Amino acid sequence: DVVDPEYPYGEGLALQVRSAVSHLNEVWAVETAGAILHALADPLGWEWVRDAARWTYDESRHMLMGKRRLEAWGIEPEFVPLGGYIYEACEGQDPVYRLGMLGYFETKNIGRKRDRAAAFRAMGDRMSETDMEFDWADETLHAEYGRHWLKRLLETRGEDPEGWQRILERCEALVQERISATTDEEKRRVRACADRLLAEADRLVSA
Repeated sequence: DVVDPEYPYGEGLALQVRSAVSHLNEVWAVETAGAILHALADPLGWEWVRDAARWTYDESRHMLMGKRRLEAWGIEPEFVPLGGYIYEACEGQDPVYRLGMLGYFETKNIGRKRDRAAAFRAMGDRMSETDMEFDWADETLHAEYGRHWLKRLLETRGEDPEGWQRILERCEALVQERISATTDEEKRRVRACADRLLAEADRLVSA
């Protein structure tokens, strides 16, 4: 539904699969955290390296949660879509925007994660519930990383540290530009991929 807002959010099995795929798709966050760890190590120093390394580790763990959940269902990798829209949106941009992306997009769905965990608990899906609880706790911390280090980076550049909100506004614009460039054919292929994945999940669960 990033590129096709009309695609249903899903409930039941569809919500379980969405959660697992969303976690697997955090590979973009792993790549981003690693990229900014390297790019900003010199201006921000050791304290940054320590936090960014933890950030990279956490995002790797989230990605593995999704991978293992899908494997537990028996879903083969070729059925699983990977979306690189957020990562691609920063191509060629100042690393400050990759930092902004990682911090900002951590905050967008924090409120939903507790609700999802409760929904999984009601389904008796303890694995998905536990994954979501870990995700919620980590991302609350990561949102603080984002705000703190955006301010510190702007300060080291001689800019107003309270101007970090404009970085997030630019991040939102970059992502919207990337999504707006999505063709009808790309939307069709993405939707077909999602439909095929859900059909395969339903087949495996029903077998």
